[in-house]
Formats: sequence, structure tokens, C-alpha cells
Amino acid sequence: MKWIRRNIEHIKFIDDWPGVYVMYNDEDNIIYIGHSKQLGKRIKSHEKSGEYAYIKQKYTPSIDDAQKLESRLIQRLKPTLNRDFKTEVESELQITLNLKVREDLHRALKIYCAGNDVKIPEGAYTILREGLEEELNYLKGYENG
Repeated sequence: MKWIRRNIEHIKFIDDWPGVYVMYNDEDNIIYIGHSKQLGKRIKSHEKSGEYAYIKQKYTPSIDDAQKLESRLIQRLKPTLNRDFKTEVESELQITLNLKVREDLHRALKIYCAGNDVKIPEGAYTILREGLEEELNYLKGYENG
């Protein structure tokens, strides 16, 4: 399913299916990403708050799919309001995970380079380029809806 842009006056047409919504401010900046098992009801609950200029919404086959999509979008797009809700425990856990991932990535990079007979800088460049291309394609898919 495609992303659908809705101005505030058109949110009454959103169905109560599972999905994800992205709120934008007047400057076209993403301010919040959310999901719901009843998208229409959830978005309408924001209607009178005046905290956004328009939304983009996308229906998903299930609430699980909505949660996964929301999580991926928050990680990639880092909206203002979603970042503000991180607790101290979550931040400490994130730091621990980041350190663990770095150690694992370094080991994986060494293995990749040994297996492909390349030096670490060349191997890192290749892996990063492929990863960035994947991220850019994902974001282009989101923007082009």
C-alpha cells in the first residue's frame, strides 16, 4: 500500500485499519511517527491539538506490520517528538548495544576482508556504500510513496 497525504480537514476519511502515520509541521519537518490498530481513530484523537500541519498515512496488513514499520521509520528519520520520549534506561541500553554492535561489526569486517582478500579500509568502504545505497533506496521509496 502507498503513503497517502492528508491535510487536517481530510483526516475524517481515514479508515480504522492497522497502519502508520507520520506528522509534519508547517515547515514540512517530521515531528512524530506513530502506529495504531485503528488508524482513523488514533489520528482523529490528534485532530484538535493543532500540533501538526498534515500527515502521511499508510495502511498495513496487521498491527505487527505497523509496529515494525513505525520502528524502522523512527530509527531512520528520528522525528523530534519520538526522540524526546526516550528514558534514561533506554539511553543506557542503547549505548551498551551500540558498543556491542561496534565490536561485532569490527569482527565481521575482519572476516569479510579475509574472505574477500581485501584490506580493512577497502572492505569497510564497500560495506558502507552498499548499506548507504540500501538506506537511500528505502527513504526514496518512502518519499515517493
